[in-house]
Amino acid sequence: MSLEDVEKLLGKPDFATGISAAHLATAPEPTDKRCKDQLAYIVKKKHENMTDMEDVAIYLFLSRDGRLYWAAPQNLPSLKQLGSPTEGK
Repeated sequence: MSLEDVEKLLGKPDFATGISAAHLATAPEPTDKRCKDQLAYIVKKKHENMTDMEDVAIYLFLSRDGRLYWAAPQNLPSLKQLGSPTEGK
């Protein structure tokens, strides 16, 4: 699933950040598919703390090729994690 597909289903995320792959300027671009974009859909927030473990949220991680590879719900017992944080490495 692409970022566009995700946004069609869930709308714009409450939080999104891009992560560039760390490598030397003289080295080739890494070929693994590690996370490029992280998205958060916050369902319920009790405190101002950005990393509050009581938040009810869904966190999505997209690879460098723009595909969803890990969906991690937090405090949503009816949803299960899909994919893996190590998938595609």
